Amino acid sequence: MRAHPDEAKHYGDVKAELAKRFPYDSGGYVKGKDSLAKALEQKALVWKYSQNEQ
Repeated sequence: MRAHPDEAKHYGDVKAELAKRFPYDSGGYVKGKDSLAKALEQKALVWKYSQNEQ
């Protein structure tokens, strides 16, 4: 995430909003960030492998 600060900020913003929406529902919080977390993970893996090829 350090290499992509815009992505990190977006993820942080989403997590903050979910924390407000689900203050007592950790399952709702986790479900809310799941698809974004998975998408960011995939982007990170693609980025990592592209860095290794250079």
